[in-house]
Amino acid sequence: MHLQRATAGLLFLTLSCVTAQAAHHPGHVVAQPRGAHSAAHPTTHPTAIASSPAAAAPSTSAAAPEPRTTPACHDTLLEPFEGQLVWRIAYRGVHPGHYRYCPDWSHFGPVRPHGKQHRGYDLASPTGTPVRSAIAGKLSYARDVGGWGLFARLRFHRSVPSASGTCEPGEELELIYAHLIDDTPSLVMGAERDVAAGATIGRVGCSGNARGMCSPSPESHLHVTLRTMKDHRQIDPAPVLGWTPRTPDAGALEACQ
Repeated sequence: MHLQRATAGLLFLTLSCVTAQAAHHPGHVVAQPRGAHSAAHPTTHPTAIASSPAAAAPSTSAAAPEPRTTPACHDTLLEPFEGQLVWRIAYRGVHPGHYRYCPDWSHFGPVRPHGKQHRGYDLASPTGTPVRSAIAGKLSYARDVGGWGLFARLRFHRSVPSASGTCEPGEELELIYAHLIDDTPSLVMGAERDVAAGATIGRVGCSGNARGMCSPSPESHLHVTLRTMKDHRQIDPAPVLGWTPRTPDAGALEACQ
């Protein structure tokens, strides 16, 4: 009995000393006897986090745009006559019924003997042949007694590709049809009217400086000129119109001199 009391007193004294030492040295960690963990401070163990597939990093590259088809935007410009176009055969007044074949005079660019440059197409056709509009646009008429005679003016826009992939109106052009028959005194000059593609806008004639061609023969020609509306500059019609007149058979025609 005395031994149990002595042991208990010794244990109390030891715990008192340890407690006092911890209070005196607060920064020191005091080891506890094995198995003496306090229930108030349960041991916690780090919980292993289950590995999961890494989240996909946001894509830094934009999605490829869907392919967009840009239209060709080529305007179909109707030829002025039905059938094959033919370059003009120039009459030089050698004798009635005889012609000198001068195909270069019928194209855009050559300089004529009188020194004036030819800036258009000359297309052979019998007098009175209906002339049709190449494309829908604005139509008006004018007179040039010493040159084109009665001529029709067709104003239109070329179609060009837009940024959105559609066709939109582009450069404004004017197509001239010259030497038309001038037999309608009441025809209003200058006033514009809407015209559809393929509509008859006149007839091949000999007005203006084409009168000499009609004296020996009913064969005449249509002079076609193309110019820009912005600065009224005459340009080569071939790349725009897309017409391909053929060279006439020379036959017994005299060579151009």
